[in-house]
Amino acid sequence: MSNITTFPDARVPTESEVRARRNVLIQAWRFAILNLKMIMMVTKGHH
Repeated sequence: MSNITTFPDARVPTESEVRARRNVLIQAWRFAILNLKMIMMVTKGHH
């Protein structure tokens, strides 16, 4: 009995997507944007 799940209809990332996911600068930029969005959400909260 195998516990491995396969997704045959899943989209395969393109070469440029894989390159972007491996690029540390792009990861840092996306991380910073995500953090800014979270800060904005917290500061706009009704506390």
